[in-house]
Amino acid sequence: MNLITYNFEDSKFYGNYFPLLNNALDKIIALINEYSEKAVKAGKRDPIEHIKSRIKSSSSTKAKLLKRCIEPSAVNAITAIHDAAGLRVVCTFVDDVYDLAKSFRSSTDIKVIMEKDYIKNPKPNGYRSYHVIIGINEGGIVIPVEIQLRSVAMDCWAALEHQIKYKRDIKHEELIESELKKCAEYLAIMDTNLQVIRDILE
Repeated sequence: MNLITYNFEDSKFYGNYFPLLNNALDKIIALINEYSEKAVKAGKRDPIEHIKSRIKSSSSTKAKLLKRCIEPSAVNAITAIHDAAGLRVVCTFVDDVYDLAKSFRSSTDIKVIMEKDYIKNPKPNGYRSYHVIIGINEGGIVIPVEIQLRSVAMDCWAALEHQIKYKRDIKHEELIESELKKCAEYLAIMDTNLQVIRDILE
């Protein structure tokens, strides 16, 4: 798991909400680690490859709020958008993603606010992931945390797509988009095939 990095401007912008965001992330990470440890203790394989966490930078949060014509404040960062605090959880296989999402729904320690399945319904560019927004009660305030659940293959595609397109003026954009979508489709087939092989072996 990566360490959360931030600067003074982020801390200043979020103010008293900043430690609450950190606490919410810590609680969900602890919950996921407990889920992982239970699987291992039961003699099963660990379904979690790795976890990355972050608190959205103040500059990105302000830009997102302004784009929606919302005043860029810490309160609105918590109440109007749901990704000030975020986790990316990379699972080994696709069914691990769905099993973890199911465990969130059955947990009494958290509240699932929203779910979006971009695995069964990929975005037009080929992006595949399972998004869950979870509410954590911190001192009477519900802190939302966006969790992106992906297989290793999905995470690989998303990372490479970001590196290829990040802050670039892309020539032949339609061709690039088409090729990236093909890659996503190939990886989706690979995900399915690897899961079949695992099921045969187990």
